[in-house]
Amino acid sequence: MKNFLIVGFAVCLLFGGCAAKTHYTEARDGNTSLYLKMPKAKNVQLVSSGNRYLPINAQRGKKGVWSVSVPSRSSFDYFYIVDGVPYSPPCLLSRPDGFGNKTCIYDPEP
Repeated sequence: MKNFLIVGFAVCLLFGGCAAKTHYTEARDGNTSLYLKMPKAKNVQLVSSGNRYLPINAQRGKKGVWSVSVPSRSSFDYFYIVDGVPYSPPCLLSRPDGFGNKTCIYDPEP
C-alpha cells in the first residue's frame, strides 16, 4: 500500500495536479505539522477529530503558507476554516463528512 501511495504521489507531481502545491503534511516525533498555501487568507484554522473538532489557529508563514502542529499518534479526520468558510484541500485520503463536503484523513502509517 505504501508503494502505491508513493507512486501515486509521483504521478501526481508529474502531471501538476497534486495537492502538494497547496497542502502537505510533515510528521515528526509524534506530532504532525499541516501546511496550507492560502496567500490571500486573513485567518486559517484547523478542525480535527483528534481534538474533538475544536478549531486550532494556524500561523501565517512565508508566501502565505499557513501551518499548525498537532499530536498525531493515530489517524484523524480534518478540514480547515479559511476566513470563516469550511475548506477541504485536495488530499490523498478523504471521506464524505455527512454535510455534502469531505474531510481529509491523516494516517501516520498509510
